Amino acid sequence: MQNIDIFKIINSLQIDGDYEISVAIIDNQTAEKIEYNGDHFIYPASIYKVYIVAEVLRQVESGVLDLRQEIKIQSPNDVDKVKDEIGNDHRPFLKAGDTVELEYLINLVLTRSDNTASNVLIDLVTRESINKNIIEPHGWRGSEVTRKYLSRDLEDENYKKAPVTLSCANHLVDFFYKLEQ
Repeated sequence: MQNIDIFKIINSLQIDGDYEISVAIIDNQTAEKIEYNGDHFIYPASIYKVYIVAEVLRQVESGVLDLRQEIKIQSPNDVDKVKDEIGNDHRPFLKAGDTVELEYLINLVLTRSDNTASNVLIDLVTRESINKNIIEPHGWRGSEVTRKYLSRDLEDENYKKAPVTLSCANHLVDFFYKLEQ
């Protein structure tokens, strides 16, 4: 990887405006890492859903949850509404009152970045558990899951004033590297 000039690549993108870039790459064979602003915290958008799913799967593995258990969708978690945002995925949006298996929720989060499914999973495993069991043990301080995918006025009372969830490229690349290893 020493042949990769990350600074040259970033500069060649000719990005205009007030964009923040945080990049980190790890070679799965050698564990060599290169980075550009790797510790710079930014809003990671949907990528932080991997932390949520990791905690769900940890609880499945430990026997707390079962992939076949039925989960009822409740408001205000049912936020997905715009059909053209999901491309050729023809599965219907989840709505309040629907009951689906846990495995289906995981699939929706990982295949179409479904916000409703993510909100439901956050409620199921709790932010505290995600942070205690996924974020803290790996030293990813600053990447704690603080918010669901809904407006502040619909957020749980304890989280209405919580800061937006942030993460950095070094934490995310470390997550995926550990997953791969």
